[in-house]
Amino acid sequence: MLFVFDGYYIPTFVMRDMLFSIDIIWIKDDMVVGFEKNMPRSELDKDLIAYQPKNFINYVLEVNAGFVEQNNIKIGDKVVIGN
Repeated sequence: MLFVFDGYYIPTFVMRDMLFSIDIIWIKDDMVVGFEKNMPRSELDKDLIAYQPKNFINYVLEVNAGFVEQNNIKIGDKVVIGN
């Protein structure tokens, strides 16, 4: 799932109501600026962990857990969104 923001933010993501683990890729403009790998789903609200990028971003891409490693995603990688 791709989240598109209308400006630059440091958003907070939690794994509430997720049925499976994911990776989160933090994107600024057209570049990967960070990621979270294998984020476990939370069984209870008290177990929720807040995830945030270290820098301002304007896109967040949620993918299946393991995607970042399987595709050798690195900080600085170029991202093409759209056509």
